This record gives sequence, C-alpha cells and structure tokens, in this order.
Amino acid sequence: MRRKTTSLDPRMHRRRGWFAAISSPRSSRRRRSGLPLGLLGFAVLVGAAIGFVIADAGAPPSANAGPAGAARVIDGDTLYVGGERVRLWGVDAPERDQSCEDAAGDLYGCGEKATWALSSLVSGRTLTCQERDVDQYGRTVAQCSADGEDLGARLVREGHALDYTRYSRGAYLPDELRARRDKAGVWQGSFSRPEDWRRSGG
Repeated sequence: MRRKTTSLDPRMHRRRGWFAAISSPRSSRRRRSGLPLGLLGFAVLVGAAIGFVIADAGAPPSANAGPAGAARVIDGDTLYVGGERVRLWGVDAPERDQSCEDAAGDLYGCGEKATWALSSLVSGRTLTCQERDVDQYGRTVAQCSADGEDLGARLVREGHALDYTRYSRGAYLPDELRARRDKAGVWQGSFSRPEDWRRSGG
C-alpha cells in the first residue's frame, strides 16, 4: 500500500499545482479578460456572415449574354429581339389596352403610348440584351440596351413604365422618382399600376 501511495504522490502534486495555478487571481483575470474578446470575435464573424447573406439575397440575379439584333415591339415592356421573345427586366409598363387619366381627368390609352414609346426607342437600332431570368410564360427576362442606353431606364424616366421593385429591387427607382417629379407619362394624372390592372382583369 505504501508503494502505491508513493507512486501517486507526484501526480497529486502536479494536480494540486495545476489547480492552484488556474485558481489564482492572475489566472482569473486572464480568463475574464479573454472571454469578452473571444465572444467579440465570434460576434464579428457571425455578423459578417449574416451581412454577406443579406447582401447576397438583396442582389439582383446575375446576368448572362442574351439575344441581340433588331427588335419588334409587342407592348410597352415586351418585344422580339433577334427572333426571341423578351420581357424587359425590372420594369412594368401599362398593358396595351390599358387606359389612364391625364391631368384634366380625361382617359387616354397609356398602354398604347407605352408601346409607341418603346417602338420609337428601338426603331432602326440594334439591341443587346443581358438575360436575367425566364418567366412563367417561358419568356426571356432581360435587361436590354440600344447604343449603350438602357431601355428600361429610359421608359421609366419618361413615365411610360414603372420600376418593378419586386424584381428590380429598386434599380430603376431613381428614374421613377424623377418621372414623378416631372409629372411625366402616367404621372401626369391617375392610373392603376399595371399589375393591379391585370389582377382586376382589365
């Protein structure tokens, strides 16, 4: 029994020394001062990860090379480009047979005006489009430009289309605010938002 007790004494001594070291005020100060830093570092990492996820979720979908060529207009935000049917990304124009009220309260064909405005923009010009998505009708949803000019931005700025915020995430909102200020296009009077008009059955 004595031999066994003697062989354990060095271990017990080391354990007591270790316990005394971690129980000392200096050790406690190290643990107390180290813990907040550890938590702070962890919080910074978590915050950065959350910020990255939010930023990624808020970013518009990435663009890929889409159709290019001459265009034929269908309505204020839909056209054929190089033989492919394209829905302009991020904007929503009045439907072709939709009516709005002008400043005097008289009805006019705002859908026809939007169609005419897009036709004027693309006439005789070659378009290049960046595909963003494909919609439920199988149409390519793309951001299109002519001679470097973004067609969606021009339509919204002139009041012939609205920023389709649900999809654009506000990409054309500055253009819409400018159109509102200038009372351009549909903003000269009253109108139903195109999506509301469609939902009501026209």
